Amino acid sequence: MKTNDCATMLKILGDDVRLTILHALSSGPLCVGEMNAAIGISQNLMSHHLKLLKTAGLVTSKRVGKKVMYQRTDLVDSVISSDQINLGCCQLVYPKDKKGKI
Repeated sequence: MKTNDCATMLKILGDDVRLTILHALSSGPLCVGEMNAAIGISQNLMSHHLKLLKTAGLVTSKRVGKKVMYQRTDLVDSVISSDQINLGCCQLVYPKDKKGKI
């Protein structure tokens, strides 16, 4: 991965909502409705963030019946643990609150 690619990935992941989406997807594929319920943002805002993550190659989508399921790509799925992402150029650790929850 080139430095420019790393900077682009970090810029994409510099938003709390996008990091939260990737963390939600660490347990497996989810549809937009499931992510909305977990994260609590509007559907159009969720779609905007998913489009950016998909364009960056961090998530993929697959239609299953009437639902579109999103999952993390291999680029992000090289996880060290459920609270860390290895992008190849760097590792990101999801911040925890004072109670130890992400």
